[in-house]
Amino acid sequence: MKKINLRLFITALVAVITISACEKKAPELSVIEVTLATSAAFDGVAIGNIPVEITNTIDNTKKTVLTNQAGVAIFEDIAPSTYNISASKELTAEIAFNYTGFNKAITINANLQNIAVMPLQTIRQTLTLDGKAGGDLVIKEVYSLGAANDGYAIMFKDQFFEIFNNSDETQYLDKLYIAYLSPSKAGQGSTDVPLGLPLTSFVYASKILQFPGTGTQYPLEPGMGAVIAINAINYKELKPLALTVDNSTAQFDTYAITWLQSLGRTGNSFFDVDNPNVPNMNCIYLNIQNNGFFNMDDYASIALVKSGPVFTETIKDPTITTSEVFYMKIPVSEIIDGVDILAKSSSAAFKRLPAVIDSGFTYAQENGSANYTGKSLRRKVAKTLASGRKVLQDSNNSSNDFEVVAPATPRSYNLN
Repeated sequence: MKKINLRLFITALVAVITISACEKKAPELSVIEVTLATSAAFDGVAIGNIPVEITNTIDNTKKTVLTNQAGVAIFEDIAPSTYNISASKELTAEIAFNYTGFNKAITINANLQNIAVMPLQTIRQTLTLDGKAGGDLVIKEVYSLGAANDGYAIMFKDQFFEIFNNSDETQYLDKLYIAYLSPSKAGQGSTDVPLGLPLTSFVYASKILQFPGTGTQYPLEPGMGAVIAINAINYKELKPLALTVDNSTAQFDTYAITWLQSLGRTGNSFFDVDNPNVPNMNCIYLNIQNNGFFNMDDYASIALVKSGPVFTETIKDPTITTSEVFYMKIPVSEIIDGVDILAKSSSAAFKRLPAVIDSGFTYAQENGSANYTGKSLRRKVAKTLASGRKVLQDSNNSSNDFEVVAPATPRSYNLN
């Protein structure tokens, strides 16, 4: 009997110890409470029943909760980490007209990045939904990563981006600007530092190009794209790999050497090659004094900008102390379209565009390290009309609007 009682006692003791150990290992979970609001421009838009998403920046797991009628979404049992928070609401053309004056459906968005959640906390955050009517011209594709790490023969020389007419009317590219946005580092390396400048009124460009033309020289028909190549060369002839790109039929290319020489500066003839059969983009700003050219950063955020402004105001990079690096200030109000391309899923702190232009960001690989993979970021198709014309997704949130493709696909959505 004593042996039986002792055995029962030991069994019970082990059970208690096991339970106690499990209790000690139980995660110290927290709560995130998100309240939605709207900007003054969209005052009166209903904020109930809107999906709010949180993304764990460490493991990229996501969770979505709908707001109640007061615009509040509560996330319970949240593990300590850092989180990105986002929300979006689609407005029909009829409703959007009351706020924008344009009879065109739009999506209003909001986001917060890198919200730290500590154990056993209730974190309260407010997201303010805002947006603008989608542009008739959109950035369709950005190919900046290159296809061949081949001892300088190609590398990233076959970069291009493409502008697409997403409307049902002819648009003109004449005198529009393209801005390459800063900082050049986008969260790939452990020593990368966010720029830290406010994005409310301005974005900051390291390089600016302008389409040539006098106003109506370069039409772009509905459902058609125009490719702007860094070098309008057929790189498939030089390096016949599956991922390299033939840019010889690009509508425009970049060439900076003559312009730089006119300013008493030097270019880079190894990377900057002119195709005399392809119109050059006009060079407007390049923050590299010598040996520069208009390649994109590996993880390239770019903006399409209206033709009106003249850019003259620069700002010094506050994160660089060993030298002086300047960026041109671009008013957010002048941006037609933009896409934030960062290094990886945890790079939200490096956003170069405000939420009103791009409330999210996109990337080629979750963990970065996508150089020379041939991967390209391409806008998704929202619908295909009976005529065959594709209408591209434009919610002003590149996290949703873009997809990764390889190889790159210049003019892949064109009607003919």
